[in-house]
Amino acid sequence: MQLALFLSSIETAIYTYLKLDNNALAQLKSLDDKIICLHITGLDITLYFLPDQHGIQVISNYSGDDPDVTIHGSPMALIRLGMSNDSGKTLLDSDAYIEGDMGIANHFTDILKSIDLDWQERLSFIVGDIITHQTASIMEQS
Repeated sequence: MQLALFLSSIETAIYTYLKLDNNALAQLKSLDDKIICLHITGLDITLYFLPDQHGIQVISNYSGDDPDVTIHGSPMALIRLGMSNDSGKTLLDSDAYIEGDMGIANHFTDILKSIDLDWQERLSFIVGDIITHQTASIMEQS
């Protein structure tokens, strides 16, 4: 039961993050029918990500075809890999490694990294349009 709650929390967090960019969910359509496996070594946790234009389903057991790509690594190596601008160098400098279609792995991470936050729209819901406009003007001048 705890695992189901954990997976549901991950899905909700990813979906919430993807909704911050109006184009992100549409970009996931190109990954329809792709299986992305994340193996967290040391913790021996394996998660499967099944993206489509509606979001990303996260499951812990998958009995279908082999994943299109599997990303292995310790928690710290995977965090560094996710934050890196040069994933090739990060892979060489860590215990992380990738099996399968590197293009799918790159495309998946590119979508997640390219979320374009419309902070002005989000801020306007909280403080109103006038204060948001003034804040944006100040930031543009600095």
